[in-house]
Amino acid sequence: MSDSEKKDKILAFLNLEENRNAFFQSDILSVLLFPHNFVTYEEMRYLIECIINDGYLFGKVSSFKYNSKLTSFLESGGYTGQEVLIKSEAEEKRKREKMIDEKTQYELKLAKWQVIAFWVVFPLTIVGSILGVISFFMQLGK
Repeated sequence: MSDSEKKDKILAFLNLEENRNAFFQSDILSVLLFPHNFVTYEEMRYLIECIINDGYLFGKVSSFKYNSKLTSFLESGGYTGQEVLIKSEAEEKRKREKMIDEKTQYELKLAKWQVIAFWVVFPLTIVGSILGVISFFMQLGK
């Protein structure tokens, strides 16, 4: 179980109507929520501290309580939803960067061909211009 899933489980428990007015302690909450998946006291303190720092619980790590922001946060997906959103944004950013890299490579190839084409066409243009000027003066001389 990932940290975000554990945090969501903690928040879902605290969001229950009967738990909204009570204060809880980390060690008791650990036994209540994770009886089969043992969570150490330090890990539980870390999870609670993260949730408090994010502003979704009132109190200290040793004793904390429900915050009204919690319900809307859980409805929007909670920590798991945030994690999925961050991953999808990172994936989109990676795709955008890949497309930009491909575009840059195509532009580089095009620039090389433009240089080659310029030096092929430029001498022909000079020769054509000289011949045009010579032809113009020959027409004036008649």
